[in-house]
Amino acid sequence: MKLLIDFVLLALCVLAIGAFDSVWITMLSMFVMGVLQAAQDVLVPSYVLASFPHEVIGRVASVFSTVEVGIQTMGIAVFAVCTSFLSVQWLFVTARLLTLVSAPARFVRIKAGLLTSPTARNV
Repeated sequence: MKLLIDFVLLALCVLAIGAFDSVWITMLSMFVMGVLQAAQDVLVPSYVLASFPHEVIGRVASVFSTVEVGIQTMGIAVFAVCTSFLSVQWLFVTARLLTLVSAPARFVRIKAGLLTSPTARNV
């Protein structure tokens, strides 16, 4: 449930940045996003690692961090290409609307995986 709330609040913050021209709304949204991102940086790896047996946690952590860096790099490349079609402001709005729509589905999938995991009690 924490991840779902985190994703929704992150999406609302970036939506606010894209929808309003106020510097104060942008500053407040960026502060809230920083706090939420810090929470997410702790929660997500904890959930991922808790869903695997202790014997493979090191390998899982290595793959997880490698994939995370790769996804960020791909996101930057896609964002750069998309800016040729839309303004950055509308890219923020569109991306966060997609996040708002997809967050509940992602949450259900992550939660289902944790509930069927033999180490789910560690979470």
